[in-house]
Amino acid sequence: MSNNDQGSFIGGLALGMFAGAAGYFLFATKDGSKVRKKMEGEWKEAKVILAEEGVIKNKDITISELVGEWFGLEQNKTPKKKTPKKQISNTNKNKTSKFKGV
Repeated sequence: MSNNDQGSFIGGLALGMFAGAAGYFLFATKDGSKVRKKMEGEWKEAKVILAEEGVIKNKDITISELVGEWFGLEQNKTPKKKTPKKQISNTNKNKTSKFKGV
């Protein structure tokens, strides 16, 4: 393994560990919950300013929609229709299996 490959691996490992620790803090601790609520409040204020300055299209956009727009990800806003499950017919109940098991 060359030094460049080794450095890339170490960098990726460090980034992954940091992302995991940040995710744990934000979603699994009480302090993280407080930080998330504060970030939500900050986003509400920031998106009004960003909409006024023309950076974003409207002030009703969510962070996930904005990131998806930046990266060209299409988000389906319409809920998926539930398809009815097929009913299993009773014809297979009377058939016996040739396989008897071990």
